[in-house]
Amino acid sequence: MTDDTSWQDAPGPLMAVLTRGSTKATKNAEHASSLHNSSANMYNALTHVIVPESSVFDASYAEIHTKYGAANLFVSHVWAETAQNSLEAVRRLYRFVRENQLKPQQVRGWFCTVCNNQSRVIEELGSEVRKSPFYQVLQSKSIEQVALVSPLKALNRKWCNFEFSLAIHSDKPVWMVTSDGVVQAGDVPPKALRQIAEAVLSFRCQESRCSTAADEAMIDAAVAEMGGYDRLDSKLKAVFRSAIEVAHTQLSEAFEMVKLEDMPIVSLNLCGADEVAKTAASDTSSRTLNV
Repeated sequence: MTDDTSWQDAPGPLMAVLTRGSTKATKNAEHASSLHNSSANMYNALTHVIVPESSVFDASYAEIHTKYGAANLFVSHVWAETAQNSLEAVRRLYRFVRENQLKPQQVRGWFCTVCNNQSRVIEELGSEVRKSPFYQVLQSKSIEQVALVSPLKALNRKWCNFEFSLAIHSDKPVWMVTSDGVVQAGDVPPKALRQIAEAVLSFRCQESRCSTAADEAMIDAAVAEMGGYDRLDSKLKAVFRSAIEVAHTQLSEAFEMVKLEDMPIVSLNLCGADEVAKTAASDTSSRTLNV
């Protein structure tokens, strides 16, 4: 999806959904309150913005509000993530794409909430995974790269696991994106990386869930055909291990830049920093992130 203003600061209509909806929708105080709430997510956006505006046309939100066309960037996301975090992640994703991959006017993103016809979503998804819009869009030649927003939350859902698996199977680059930025680009700060590493240690893609048992069985079978959940776990750990190594290298280089060989090192205990560091070290001394 794109339009005249898309991807200048981030895709216009998508940003409208992620922040407060269109002007028309936010005239309703109840709608505005729900969408401005810090815990508001895509379910709120669906209820208060997308369905009210698109259902009368029997079309997707993107078809109504954008100069739509073939997408080249597939954005996988979890609806339960807050709109605020998704908004910041998409903004940072855009900056990364703009600076490293494609020119702004060349980017068309596919974001399921606004690109599927939510008034007839059961018909859109179909009864076979290969007939779903997720499969068809990801398999299209125009899709050059995939972004996984809030990856650990997203991979708690079966459909996101399917998208992750299909992207890997299709040899398409997958960017892990958080509200801090693109993980592989070294955007995520060390503290956040440490928290992610702790979560990844015990994370199992196979334990993800789905809203219906039929979809769950269908997706499990499809993932098994493409290498299984163990392959996804391995890929996930590899991505974050690489990101941690990049962060470690950058910190080491920064330390070398400021280190003065001819001056004594003064140890400062700022607000118990030494004790915090010792505690953190003891907590993780027996755990490793193996790939």
